[in-house]
Amino acid sequence: MAVETGKEGSISPESVASRIRTEYQHASMKPETKRMESLQKIISDSQAPYLQLNTFLNAVAQYIYRQLNIHSLSIGIRDSGDGNYRYIAFAGLRKQAEDTLRNCVYSKEDFLDPRKYPGFQISKLTKLFLTESNPYAPGEEGSYNRPLMLTQRRTSFDDTIEGDYLDIMIMDNKHEIVGWIEISGTKQGKLPDAATIYWLELVGSIIGMVLTVKDVNMR
Repeated sequence: MAVETGKEGSISPESVASRIRTEYQHASMKPETKRMESLQKIISDSQAPYLQLNTFLNAVAQYIYRQLNIHSLSIGIRDSGDGNYRYIAFAGLRKQAEDTLRNCVYSKEDFLDPRKYPGFQISKLTKLFLTESNPYAPGEEGSYNRPLMLTQRRTSFDDTIEGDYLDIMIMDNKHEIVGWIEISGTKQGKLPDAATIYWLELVGSIIGMVLTVKDVNMR
């Protein structure tokens, strides 16, 4: 690219703008940029005057599935009617697993009971549940996405096997739990890396913000 020079050989403002414009256009082809653009669209769509909760959460689920390379996931939300928590959106799950999860109902206490769901705190918002700890309650057996793989062995620190999952808490402006994102490993059979967990926590924060400030249609 030719560089225009101004007075006394200095670079012209037009050349500066042209350089940044070209770099911006080239960056649009990078996977990280596409990930940000997709999230930007979800945020933009969430600004609609009247937001359908199911539509919004399913768009988020597809974003996580496609852009964050997650093998399967579900998103649960607190019901404003009875205060209990239910799964609303899914991606990458078998129909039987999805149907089982749709029938699950949780209380706030369920999230806070380490005896019922033994796991490992990774950050303030994220908890890891490994199949060796049997982090499933009675009635949830049908939620296994690949039940024939329950006999898998973990051979490396980043391996994910059937029954592993992470929960990313969704909080409102009062720091109350209003929902959660539940993910399996990546499509390569690995646990998500730290950068992916940060992305998931960002997505969870966006969901929390939308649920806090919008009049969401719960139908």
